[in-house]
Amino acid sequence: MPIKKDSTTKSSKTKKNESKGQNVELFEGDRVITLNNDEGEAVDFYEIACVDYEGEFYSLLQPVKPMDGIADDEVVIFKLQEDEENEDTDLFLPVGDEKLLEKVFEEFMRKVADEESEE
Repeated sequence: MPIKKDSTTKSSKTKKNESKGQNVELFEGDRVITLNNDEGEAVDFYEIACVDYEGEFYSLLQPVKPMDGIADDEVVIFKLQEDEENEDTDLFLPVGDEKLLEKVFEEFMRKVADEESEE
């Protein structure tokens, strides 16, 4: 079941760029997104990055408050899809394909490494 963002602000998406690591937008600061879980409870996440991978957008999130099953240094990856009923809202779809999750995370890590080497 898709998770709807609990706000009308759209998640950031980057324009496609074929260079490795250039299709990732890193976010600084406390960019908070509120999602509703399966029980309808609001859960806050920091949006760490948005990755454009093979023409699809993925949001990398970290919980604001500790959550069972998610370590402090882990991210949760959702596929972003526009809500056809409300153009101002994105759907956050769970990604079940482990290989896809790894590839999206690799793109993110490549960008992080590039940013660190520039400093």
